[in-house]
Amino acid sequence: LAKALFTSLFSWLVAALNEGMNTTTTSPTATPLFIGLLDVFGFENFAVNSFEQLCINYANEKLQRLFIDAVGKLQMEDYAREGISTSCICFPDNLAQIELIDGRLGVMDLLDEELALPKASDEAYVAKLHSRYGSSEAK
Repeated sequence: LAKALFTSLFSWLVAALNEGMNTTTTSPTATPLFIGLLDVFGFENFAVNSFEQLCINYANEKLQRLFIDAVGKLQMEDYAREGISTSCICFPDNLAQIELIDGRLGVMDLLDEELALPKASDEAYVAKLHSRYGSSEAK
């Protein structure tokens, strides 16, 4: 019952928002308005993570950074340029997570390095990771 109620309420809300933002009924040349949502920030915490999950999480982190830069920060700049007063909105910075994966001597860089060796092994790769990132804080 709760799921059906929530689904019905959500469908009604989306329809009401779409109708309220429909500017084409008042002006045929108006640009349609929309609300965009993106919620991909953060890593899932599974008992066992695969390389595939790492790549998914990495892609999500890159998308989140792109979204924040393209939409959030640019929107705040537009507000300032137009003289619209807003309180400071702090955006989460996930650069450390991205650099951990694809930065210089990051997880992928160390993997490439290990795979180029004639006797590459999982153990040697893990040892490099522990040497570089042994603590909970990225070095």
